[in-house]
Amino acid sequence: MKVPFEERTVIRGPKQKVRSNAILFIDGKLIPGPAPLLMVYHKPKFMLSVMEDDKKYLDQQRRHLGQVLHPRYARAGVHPVGRLDYDTSGLILFSSDGQLTNKLLHPKKGVEKEYVATVMGEVNKEELKEKLAAGVETTEGVHTATLLEVMTSDGPSERDEDPLILRNNNYEDEEEIDELGDDYDGPYSD
Repeated sequence: MKVPFEERTVIRGPKQKVRSNAILFIDGKLIPGPAPLLMVYHKPKFMLSVMEDDKKYLDQQRRHLGQVLHPRYARAGVHPVGRLDYDTSGLILFSSDGQLTNKLLHPKKGVEKEYVATVMGEVNKEELKEKLAAGVETTEGVHTATLLEVMTSDGPSERDEDPLILRNNNYEDEEEIDELGDDYDGPYSD
């Protein structure tokens, strides 16, 4: 890597301050930069997966990730990796590395994502497995998923729910699960 002379800084001692994004060399050899800053956060339901809400919705005072991430991390370029729907909860990864974010989210990279959905009523496992394998059409195209498991609730509860665990190799949020509910008119549809 070649750095123009005017952008070089000679470090004269241990007390000299250097920008955090400076490119450093020792004896002409590049010193690798710092590891990306990574953090995880469990997003609760009814929180937007964005750093700030759209100005036209400010009067609604919707919660968003920018309210929970300390400003010093936002200034350091930390951003959410992917998104979760407003009415879902789950793990959100934050990263300061845009290349890592792209590798994790881009469908061509094939990074698997796993989702758990809770549905009301009885689930026809074979029908659901076939539907997911055939693909579910969303606004971004047709996406397939593998049904990993259907767990039936044991005993009485406030709601009769069956959690579904899905693995999807090429899509980053729950829109596919939402779309399934709109398309399917079987025994476990709304």
